[in-house]
Amino acid sequence: MVTDGDMLRQVIANLLHNAVQYGGAEPVAVKVWTRDRRLFLEVANGGLPLSWRKGPHLLAFLPGARRPTDRGLRLGLALVWEICGLLGGRVELAEGGPLTRFRVTLPAGLEQPLAPRSSRQGEQGG
Repeated sequence: MVTDGDMLRQVIANLLHNAVQYGGAEPVAVKVWTRDRRLFLEVANGGLPLSWRKGPHLLAFLPGARRPTDRGLRLGLALVWEICGLLGGRVELAEGGPLTRFRVTLPAGLEQPLAPRSSRQGEQGG
């Protein structure tokens, strides 16, 4: 798999942080697999399960996402959403069962590696 390692690490760190923070005393489960030239990463945790009825508000970076809620600021999930899109993939809230499960799908191969993060920051004036 060719991708931006810093961005992928940020996705994994944010999902794991949320799973530990909001999962209660339940264990966190992580699964990684490939199929059809795609990489799948699933992070599951106990606690209060989420559903798609609440999911879009958790995954979309909206002005309201800046207001604290009982589930936090939601900025970490908004960042996961944005990074997955930049990497050519997506993040979904996988429903079913007693767990909250976020599934990331990314292309398992790119024709050209992404530029390192420091190069991209220079292009943005940062």
